[in-house]
Amino acid sequence: MSVVIRKVLPEEVAELKVISEDTFRETFAHDNTEDQLQGYFDTALSEEVLLDEITHEESRYFFILVDGEKAGFLKTNVGSAQTE
Repeated sequence: MSVVIRKVLPEEVAELKVISEDTFRETFAHDNTEDQLQGYFDTALSEEVLLDEITHEESRYFFILVDGEKAGFLKTNVGSAQTE
C-alpha cells in the first residue's frame, strides 16, 4: 500500500468540497437534520469559501492518497487563519 500526502491545488476545489461534505456527513449526520447539514455545506463548505481557504497564506489543505486514489484530506491553520 502506498500513501502520499500532497497539497490541494486551487483547481481541485470541487473534489475537496465533495470529500469535505462526505466526511462531515459521516461524522455529524446522526446529530443533525438534512436541512442543517445542507445549510452548513452551503456556507462553510462552498467552493468559494474553500477556495479562499486553499489560497490563504496561513492555511493549507492536503489530500491523502492511498494507492493513487484520494482517501481523505487534512487541513492546517496558523496565525490569522486559525479561527477556533
